[in-house]
Amino acid sequence: MLLLKKLVWPVFGSVMLALSFLAATRVPIVGDDFQALQEAFVRSGGDLAGSIAYGWTAGMQAGHFNPVGQLLGAVYHFAAYEFSVVFQITPQFFHVASSLGLIWLTTLAASYVVVCAAKFVRNTSALPLGPIFALVATITGLTLQIHPWSNDPVTTYSMAGFGSAAVAFLLLALALRALSPGTSRWGGPVAVAVVSVFAVLYYEMLVAAVAATAVVYVGAILPRADRTRSSVRKSLLLLIVGVALPAVVFVGGRLLAAPAASSGYTGTSVALGPDALRTWVFSMVSTLPGGAWSYSMYRINPLALSRPAVVVAGLLCLGVIGLAIIWWKSAPIRLDPTRRLWVPAGALFTLWALSVAAHAVTPKYISEITSPGLVYLFYAVGVVCAAVFLAIVVLILPRTALLKTSMIALPLLCAFVVVQQAVNWTLGDLMRSAYSSNAQLAAVSTNETSSEAERCAALQLWLEKPWPEYYEDSVTTNIERNFETSFDDEFCGLAIAVPAK
Repeated sequence: MLLLKKLVWPVFGSVMLALSFLAATRVPIVGDDFQALQEAFVRSGGDLAGSIAYGWTAGMQAGHFNPVGQLLGAVYHFAAYEFSVVFQITPQFFHVASSLGLIWLTTLAASYVVVCAAKFVRNTSALPLGPIFALVATITGLTLQIHPWSNDPVTTYSMAGFGSAAVAFLLLALALRALSPGTSRWGGPVAVAVVSVFAVLYYEMLVAAVAATAVVYVGAILPRADRTRSSVRKSLLLLIVGVALPAVVFVGGRLLAAPAASSGYTGTSVALGPDALRTWVFSMVSTLPGGAWSYSMYRINPLALSRPAVVVAGLLCLGVIGLAIIWWKSAPIRLDPTRRLWVPAGALFTLWALSVAAHAVTPKYISEITSPGLVYLFYAVGVVCAAVFLAIVVLILPRTALLKTSMIALPLLCAFVVVQQAVNWTLGDLMRSAYSSNAQLAAVSTNETSSEAERCAALQLWLEKPWPEYYEDSVTTNIERNFETSFDDEFCGLAIAVPAK
């Protein structure tokens, strides 16, 4: 019975996340994910070891130095194709399931940040992870937005977007835990060193996570009352292994990697100035709850309040009300505000702001992010950071103040949820229609029971779109090779009349 009670919280949070993600499941595989679905399998030679070697090499090209991230990305896309072939599922199912799983892991890691923050500030009672996860997951789910751009990490780039976010929050939690009372002398620094080096080898944006941990290490010894010789020594050790070490790895790796100028890729170059500041402000606004509404509604006019959107919004509102009642009736779960709370709060904001800046100061995204509502991978970090801050506010409010606030906030929150779900479902339906040929082609590419006529028809439909030449050539060539390798049969041996572009 005790185990069941403990499971109620994580199950509740997981259900709220899944309900919020339903609209995103309608978006077919698009962008680089669609190309990589076929390309990764070809480049690997149909072999897992080959995908590992291909990913590691790719992580040292075009101004990048993220060999671990590219390796795991290549394995992910290899697995997407291989699993779909072996188990005869659609790649869309694999993509949706793994994306939701990564969002779940990110939310869990962010919840662990709150638990470790409570230990760091010496909260009067330890915060249980289960209820905190339910709270953070609920807020994240309610504010999760789909964006009308293929660089939206909610619907694509999940390994780079929410995969990076999960690593970032885990690193921040470990940094707080390492300086909390009762933590072992060496266990904390070792864990921080391993994860921080892994982070900078995973994706460049995670330099922001390393900088955020520096706020923790420095902030831990600033108040004179908390300063002891052992705490100073441990903070200095963590600065060496958790900040200096990954900095050396990152800078050295960038020097070894192929320069961006050799490929023309501007996503890892730096361009400081007023344009970068404007892009940063637009991007920060985009990560806030409802931050993409204006741009999204402009793109999808008119906004449709469909039956699925109403049903999901209703279920989410019932879930919020249920969470409020259970929270109120259960033993008080509070985070006592202290002066030391500025340290985890400052680290969290540093993570948020610098993750956005990692893209905002590059020529590529300065030219692409021209208004609020346009996002890139930083959204995965930003939306969860906002959820954690809101969760901290809930945890700090006294019991009576929380009750009074809830009476006003719940109706407004439900109105917000209705609009957010209407935006998400309208966008989901729009993108499902716009990229229906992607869904059909991906489905038949791994299905050996499909007829040649069905495969040719799906390819013909996909070719009617004005794809860039390099993209079209890559997909059509690789899809044929993969099908022959997997099923010893031609994907489409019939002559195809490609329409004039």
